[in-house]
Amino acid sequence: EKTDSFSTSGVRDVTGASGSFAGHQVEARFRYWVIPSFLRAEVNALWLAKGRFLRDAPNAHDTGDTHYLSTALTATF
Repeated sequence: EKTDSFSTSGVRDVTGASGSFAGHQVEARFRYWVIPSFLRAEVNALWLAKGRFLRDAPNAHDTGDTHYLSTALTATF
């Protein structure tokens, strides 16, 4: 609904004038066996391209798009 808040962010437009489109989320993951069957490296990336609602709602944060990057090493034994 156009008057709902977005998840737990608290961003809300009680008038509904900001629309209901929150944006696009794109995720990617790259995995590589550093030592086959024992040690795996991983890189994860996420991009949230804010839509009209997350840009224009009265209490929306003016922080631009959201980007995340994480890395991990997994040992299997």
